[in-house]
Amino acid sequence: MIFYEYKILFRDRDIKGDGLVRHLSVDPQSENFEKEFCSVIERANKSMKNLGRDGNTIIAQIYSAIPGELFIVMACSDTCNGGTDCTEMVCRYLEKNYAIEVIEVTDVSEISAQDFSDRIEKGNDEGFIARWRNFDIQVDYFNNNDFNLYEIIPEKKNLTKDEALNRAAELMGDKSLIEEIERIYSPDNQKGFFGIPVHYKLSVTCRDAAKGMIELLVGALMTNGRLIGSRINYLSDITENCFNDHDVEKIFKYGEGTVLAIEMAGDEEDHGSYASSYQKVMEFYEKLILKHQMKTLCIFVDLSGKEGFGGAMVNKMAEALDIIDIREGCGGRNEAVQYFLYRALRDGNEIEEKKVRSLFSERKQYTAGEVDEKYSEWVRSGLKDRIYRAYRECSTVSVDKAVTVNEPYQELQNMIGLDEIKKVVDEIVDAAAVRKLRSKMGLDSTDASLHMIFTGNPGSAKTTVARLVAQILKKEGVLESGHLVECGRAELVGKYVGWTAKNVCRYFRMARGGVLFIDEAYSLVDDSHSFGDEAINTIVQEMENHRNDTVVIFAGYPDKMEDFLARNEGLRSRIAFHLEFPDYDGDELYRILELMVHKRGLKLGKGAEDVCREILDGACSVPDFGNGRYVRNLIEKAQMSQSHRIVREYKGKKIGKTVVKTLMPEDFEPGEVRTKKPEKRQIGFWV
Repeated sequence: MIFYEYKILFRDRDIKGDGLVRHLSVDPQSENFEKEFCSVIERANKSMKNLGRDGNTIIAQIYSAIPGELFIVMACSDTCNGGTDCTEMVCRYLEKNYAIEVIEVTDVSEISAQDFSDRIEKGNDEGFIARWRNFDIQVDYFNNNDFNLYEIIPEKKNLTKDEALNRAAELMGDKSLIEEIERIYSPDNQKGFFGIPVHYKLSVTCRDAAKGMIELLVGALMTNGRLIGSRINYLSDITENCFNDHDVEKIFKYGEGTVLAIEMAGDEEDHGSYASSYQKVMEFYEKLILKHQMKTLCIFVDLSGKEGFGGAMVNKMAEALDIIDIREGCGGRNEAVQYFLYRALRDGNEIEEKKVRSLFSERKQYTAGEVDEKYSEWVRSGLKDRIYRAYRECSTVSVDKAVTVNEPYQELQNMIGLDEIKKVVDEIVDAAAVRKLRSKMGLDSTDASLHMIFTGNPGSAKTTVARLVAQILKKEGVLESGHLVECGRAELVGKYVGWTAKNVCRYFRMARGGVLFIDEAYSLVDDSHSFGDEAINTIVQEMENHRNDTVVIFAGYPDKMEDFLARNEGLRSRIAFHLEFPDYDGDELYRILELMVHKRGLKLGKGAEDVCREILDGACSVPDFGNGRYVRNLIEKAQMSQSHRIVREYKGKKIGKTVVKTLMPEDFEPGEVRTKKPEKRQIGFWV
């Protein structure tokens, strides 16, 4: 759906003897002029709810008017021939059905869906449009807590090839961007919109860099008739609850003929394993993308360092779509300076080239993202230095902030215990570094297998370490994306013949460039003839097929993993590292408890430490007690007990902040100790 606004200048036609002719004017001397004029325009709007033919949708509404001038917004489906033809159709309709003559159509411009909605609201408020919410178009998807959406209408929609190449140079365009511009302007292509032949993945360090590249691509595609509209819907901050969302379905529906950019970034600290927690999200988006792929250009935005579910999502979509990978460009000092100046000019900011040059050293290369960061910093500092100068020497409040370590290697080192695990990870990192060194020296650098097996009881941090290992290997250049895809028996073993192998291959494709984490892998071993052996055999084959681009980590109870390894002769030989996760002792559990309490903004009251240590020491004496999960459950139950206690003790009294933050000894009670899952029992006849 493409949205436009424009102004129609008209004059009345004098048709004598025909009392049935409808007019768009009212006698200016009428006592009820304003009311009558609104009624005339309202009736006209009702008749223009859909002027389309042959399946096309053309909705035109007069949102404001004065005698002789109509201010119109228009929504056209992607099957229409563009704004000009639709505008002419509206003019012909008005001249045919009303006693007017159109003099001129001016100020025609494409607008965003939000602007369209705002104009309709304005017309509704002024009395020109009645009950507009009964329209077929409902672009009411801008206030959703599960995603952020903003729209971009590029200023320059038509670019010659030379202009596009010059713009790419200004953006420090990578070779991949230049090559795509050459393809867009190739004389081998037919001009016009026949569908979307390819989609894009942008690998960038920041959103500003992505925005510049997207606007350039849209301008080039619009020039060559490859898009109906230039509107860019930019989706970001997608939560793991963003599935089966009607607002997202509307964005896809009304985005046909335009561009949908999907930013797949996220905060690993909040969500951990993206590919598993976002599985429903990816399936939901996959369904919508495949449904609209021929009419909506999809651009997958992958932010470096904030991969989120990007790796798994793109790998999955690449099976059905042709996706061109365009990477962020880089250049030397001169290129960085020119890109900085381009950003300043585009935003209407003035700065001398000499000052810009002083911001960059003579180092060999800068990425476009680094230049964007410097530009943003310059803009922020300029508010005080150049505009609000009275604040240049003003002292501000100093806030002591807790230092958050986001480096995956350091995060692993900061974890409680796991000394042997950390040592093995160091060996893996060192081996990767030496391979890179051998490669630079021109020596044989055959990649060794990095598949692993993690054995340990529940709550011993196996999944957390797997996530960090994936990120560490990405940092070291061993893996391309470093995302983690988590699965188990339920995801891999199919119900019918032929399903299991397809499921396994599907998860390997999702994990390509990252880590495939198979939890409770021993559950694939059984005697129920439910395709568990087929899953194991396919896993072994796929481990070899993806030896250089995917790391597989198997996890499970120590005693049961031996049976799993013995199930297939080739399985054990393909696993390079065996990491044993020991149970935590009482002291380690208490240190974990302290960290969890601190992260929740709580503190322990007098005597609480002794109670907690006693509870944790007792839990350690029970086999398979749950480790870190036991600690988390202990704290959550303590918070519930604290809430109940506070309500009883302070009923009707003022409650202080310290009281709410403090967990007292009586809030802690030993929780139920988690044990291993019960063995599966065969159901049948006993003889």
